[in-house]
Amino acid sequence: MKNSGLTEKRMSNKRFLKTEKTIVTAYNKFRARPTVQKISRYARISRSTLYRHHEIAARILDDYEEYLLRIYSKKLRKFIQKDGYSLRVIFCQILVFILNNKSDFIILFKNGHTEIVGKMLEPLKPRLKNEWNRTTEFEKIFRLYTGEVVGVIDLWSRQDFADDRLEAVLSDILYLADTAKKHLTPLSI
Repeated sequence: MKNSGLTEKRMSNKRFLKTEKTIVTAYNKFRARPTVQKISRYARISRSTLYRHHEIAARILDDYEEYLLRIYSKKLRKFIQKDGYSLRVIFCQILVFILNNKSDFIILFKNGHTEIVGKMLEPLKPRLKNEWNRTTEFEKIFRLYTGEVVGVIDLWSRQDFADDRLEAVLSDILYLADTAKKHLTPLSI
């Protein structure tokens, strides 16, 4: 199977990005039964253009999720691997990445792709194990962080969350990171 046509180079092209956004809009309209013909007609593009972006119409959101995870992992790999960066810095970078790609995350969440946050945070598991050194606590804190980030995106998708509140949520997450060792044991998650 061929990979989707979503690459960093292509997505940095304004024309390609504009076409991609119309494809996603068309997909959302026909998400119950997406077909190449319906999507290309609604997006006012040729079928070959749609195939340049996505091989299969039903996989458009999966392609989008894979693209976001690919660029995310490239950008965040250096923070996870280096010891000089604290978990605070790493979580700040995660939320900045989500904020910069907010509209994409909202589209994914509205279509049931909430597991993307867990996939994003998965590379942090070894780092958390090293810092807390106890597997039971590690699983709890991992679920706690994931839940906080999912909550932010979910509120955005329901339009109940203003961007200026992100700082408060970020400080809550960082507080959890700072106090996890002390307060984690009594938590029942």
